Amino acid sequence: MNNEIALIAASFALGALAGTLYFGGLWLTLRRIAAAKRPQLRLALSFILRMSLLLALFYSLTGQGAIAMFAAMAGLLTARQLWLLGKGRIRPARG
Repeated sequence: MNNEIALIAASFALGALAGTLYFGGLWLTLRRIAAAKRPQLRLALSFILRMSLLLALFYSLTGQGAIAMFAAMAGLLTARQLWLLGKGRIRPARG
């Protein structure tokens, strides 16, 4: 039981870290795209690098089972929501 909780927590943390890197890289790419000499190349390389990171993470978790994959996805989506909240794109619902 404790091992399973540790696996879920570690997977969530890895997903959150990967999400932070993914969406942070996207943010940096979009901020610097106007100054790029070849913006299409910059976008393509950024996408390939960010997607490779995510694929490597999720591939490494396949051996740990579906629970680890779901926890990592939850961490990734949590990081996305925090990026959106931090950048002011969405506002929390008011009760």
